Amino acid sequence: MFYMERGGGAGYSADARAATFLLSLNRSCGLPPGAVPPVCRPSGPVAGAGPARSRPFPAALPAALPADARRSALRLGCVTGLIDVVGGAVVDSLADPGMLLAARRTAPPQFAGMWEFPGGKVEPGEAAQDALHRELQEELGVRVLLGSELPAAAATGWPLNEKAAMRVWFAELAGGEPRPLQDHDELRWLDLRSPDEVLDLPWIPADFPIVEALLAAVRAARPDGVGAEVSR
Repeated sequence: MFYMERGGGAGYSADARAATFLLSLNRSCGLPPGAVPPVCRPSGPVAGAGPARSRPFPAALPAALPADARRSALRLGCVTGLIDVVGGAVVDSLADPGMLLAARRTAPPQFAGMWEFPGGKVEPGEAAQDALHRELQEELGVRVLLGSELPAAAATGWPLNEKAAMRVWFAELAGGEPRPLQDHDELRWLDLRSPDEVLDLPWIPADFPIVEALLAAVRAARPDGVGAEVSR
C-alpha cells in the first residue's frame, strides 16, 4: 500500500518513489515494466522483514535515493548483495527495559572472548524475523516476543563488514531459560540504567555503535517502552 507522507512537499510516498526507481531501472536496462531488472527480483510481502535473498547481486541502491525510499525499494524487492544478519536485543521487559542480555563469543579467534547480540544469518527464502526466532532458539534455547526494530542509519541495517549488515530487534523472553548452546560460552544480564556497565564490556567492534544506539533508544522510549509488534 502506498501512503502519503506528512509534509515534505513532494507529494510522493516512499513506496511511490521506490516503485518509480525500480521502474527506472527497467527502462535503463531496456526491459518492459513488468520485467525484473538485473539488481532486483520480486519477493513476497513479509511484514516488517526485508526481501528473501537467494543469490547475491553486485549492485547497490544509489546514495541519491532518500532513506525512506531506499527502505521501500528493499521491501519491494531490490537487493544489495549483502549477507543478511539478524540480532536480538533481549531485554527483561519490552514495556520497561532495564536489563540487556549479552553473549560472549567463542569463535572465530579474533572475536573469542568478546560480547555481542545473539543472532545469525538469514537463510535463503527466510523472513528476517523468522530467522531471529530460529537463531535465538538455536543459540539460547528460548522463545521470544519481538518488539520494535532498532533503527539503523542504512536501509540495509547496521554494517558488520563490507559483506554483511545486521538488523536488530528488541526481544523479551517468552519461554525457556537462556543458555549458551552455540557459539557462546557465557551469557550476562547488563543493567541498562548503568550505561558504563554496558559500554565497558568488550563488545565486538561492529556491535559497539549498536549498543550506543540501543542505550539512546531505551532512554528515549521511557515510559512507553519498546512495545511488542510480533509474538510467537
